[in-house]
Amino acid sequence: MGLKQMKSKTFIANNFQQLKKGNFYPMIMSPDDISEVTLTGFGWDNTYNLFINGWQFNMDSASNAAHLQTFCSGTLSYEEKNGVSKVILKCVDLAATLRIKETQPNWLPIPNYVIYEYVDKMFLTAMIENYLRVNPEIIKQLNQYYFNNEGQQIFETPEQVTEKFFQGIISLQVKGGFLFGRAAQLPSDSLKRMVHIKMQDELGSDLYLDPGFYHKHWASYFANDGQDLEQHTLRDKLTRYFAGPKSNGQVRFVKKSGGISGDFKDPSRPANTITAAVQACDPHDTVLILDTSIYQEGSEIVIAKPISVTSTSNTASAITGSSGSFPVVDGQSQHRVFHIEVAVDAQTSITSLSHMEIKGGFIDPAADNEGGEAPHLGGGVLIHETDKTFIGNCFIHNNRVKGVGLDPDSLESVYYKEHTGENGFGGGICTFHSSAYIGGNFIFRNHSTHRGGGLAIFGYGWPVVANNFVSENAADLGGRMDGGGIATEIAFPSIFSDFWSIVVNYAESDQEGTNIVEDLWNKNDLAEAKMNNIVFINNEITKNVAKEDGGGLYLSVMSNALFKNNEISENEADNDGGGIRASMGSDLLCIKDNIHHNVSNAINSPSNASGGGGISIRNISFDLRGVHVYLNTARGWAGGGVLCISRAPGMIGFGQSYAPVLEHLFGVNEYYWELTQTTQIDENESTWIQGQAKDHRKGAGVYMLRVAETNPTTSRPNGLPVQTYIEDMRLIVNNKQTNPLNAVSAPQPTVNFREFYYEDMVHRKNNPIHDGNKGPFLNVNAFTYISN
Repeated sequence: MGLKQMKSKTFIANNFQQLKKGNFYPMIMSPDDISEVTLTGFGWDNTYNLFINGWQFNMDSASNAAHLQTFCSGTLSYEEKNGVSKVILKCVDLAATLRIKETQPNWLPIPNYVIYEYVDKMFLTAMIENYLRVNPEIIKQLNQYYFNNEGQQIFETPEQVTEKFFQGIISLQVKGGFLFGRAAQLPSDSLKRMVHIKMQDELGSDLYLDPGFYHKHWASYFANDGQDLEQHTLRDKLTRYFAGPKSNGQVRFVKKSGGISGDFKDPSRPANTITAAVQACDPHDTVLILDTSIYQEGSEIVIAKPISVTSTSNTASAITGSSGSFPVVDGQSQHRVFHIEVAVDAQTSITSLSHMEIKGGFIDPAADNEGGEAPHLGGGVLIHETDKTFIGNCFIHNNRVKGVGLDPDSLESVYYKEHTGENGFGGGICTFHSSAYIGGNFIFRNHSTHRGGGLAIFGYGWPVVANNFVSENAADLGGRMDGGGIATEIAFPSIFSDFWSIVVNYAESDQEGTNIVEDLWNKNDLAEAKMNNIVFINNEITKNVAKEDGGGLYLSVMSNALFKNNEISENEADNDGGGIRASMGSDLLCIKDNIHHNVSNAINSPSNASGGGGISIRNISFDLRGVHVYLNTARGWAGGGVLCISRAPGMIGFGQSYAPVLEHLFGVNEYYWELTQTTQIDENESTWIQGQAKDHRKGAGVYMLRVAETNPTTSRPNGLPVQTYIEDMRLIVNNKQTNPLNAVSAPQPTVNFREFYYEDMVHRKNNPIHDGNKGPFLNVNAFTYISN
């Protein structure tokens, strides 16, 4: 999927979408000022001792209200008055839960309307258009059509219908998603049936789609962790999560001083282990840990039902990384801590972990005691083929995962073992063929043999990763050590049992065209991968280390992703991409991220051909919008801020190339590289290392390269064509043609190789990367490339 296709669906909504899957929700942060947000909700009626509609907290009986969550679906409409954009959800089929601190959840009615104020119209437009594009039957249901000159009935385009939505002519039926709220205020009596959310203009203000969290209900999370509600406000940040059941389940209590038998429904007779309480649960129950003790369970805790495991503790641990505030679940470096694996037909509600410390997890498939059931992924937490999962407000640290060695010439080794989970992904957390919500966690000092020191996302699942602090993790235990903080790899081969029959069939026939390896991918899985994307919002990813690529993040094999408002800093990679490394058709859209003080070739090797101190991309399309890339360093190579390469992909193993997979299966035949909307790339460095035979310092801000295959003995193709768009100029790379829109954009006669460097090797054959031909330099007036 090229960026042109990304733009057609704007890459933000991605399946806004199929109602059976999509979740539509805004992400908003806590306000510093109560006046920014008003929320009206349920209230307590002292006369009848029950909650009434309105979310009106009575001070005497609800001053410890710690959490509010709502589920709903309904009809979406739009309104704009006095420059204020509002999205209105008229609610149907609703339920909600209000949790009073240290008590069971209570199920309550829900207001009739949820109003989202100050939404970002640009992103909402993208989302609605994509929703209609993916679900064209909606346009038919709305009877939005016209007749052409021949009298034929023509249904309107998604763009035309979206415009009518904004004009208030039509409304849309929607289901699904999270709503994060920030503060509450006592409402007037007339507002008791309305929830009113005023959203920030910048950070997290946008309505966007969660393409993977499939619980199909709106949800609101509010938190105060016991603060007094005297002013009828919830001032604290969004720090307390509680995934309530779809119907009122039971609470099973845990305390270190508890017992070993019973149903544990009585808080005075709790279980003394988390495992016992989990095993006692029915679907939709909640395990509530009442103390901050250390729990050493002796083996991994397997969760095979949709339940929630949480505690009554406050959130200091997740916010600061301090110990002692949460109950501690310790694997003692003997086993994985949690293994979530709920059968598809049993995923009738959310499965969640929150408010606990998860440490000391360990998985090693080569050891006699492997540390947990296969797949051997996720030292702290494994989420295995379970979509409706939430991991929030947990302190996840000092977990490890090891994996088997790989023979790069063996397809069975590289793919079968890797993708059946024998390969050491995800030191802290691993989602494996799972779409989950990972929010508000402190993920710290975890280690992996292969990819994803802190968090790994592997297989056909598209999580939302938001508001996490991911720091000092490392992919460093020996293996494919990519993604010190986070690693993703989506499009796995899916068919292995028939591998040899596929080989035999090809051998016995004269079949032409597709490569044998291509038949290992499930076409339906690939279609889903093309339509979905992972979401990274408002995370701080810092001081992580990869012994190979992607110090902060590594994305590969159709890991399409949306980044917004992330802080990616001080990460190091021994090879490419100190901050971010993305490859193999993993298209990216980055909005308002800060990427700084990252380093590639951190080991300072004079022989390393590795660059992209801030971002390194290879064989993908990307778009940077309002991104600030600064003070990054590419040691001994090009692209201090951003390195972009189009070249033949590597070998897949078993003597097979990735080239036909990338082009024929993934549908990639050209790339789009775009720097738009006030992106700034400044003060990055491309350095020379003493002992290097040649000086590779080029493009300290941005270096872009299309590679030509110069070895006549190989069948590797040239890099695919690239279209590069930089603010006010489009370059057609494969014929080096410029189309200046004004005189300022004209190519300069000489190259300032310290700033911006562009090479198209396909049209300058046998001209290696370190040649003396500097290529064209573009002085793009809206960007600054300044290197010290």
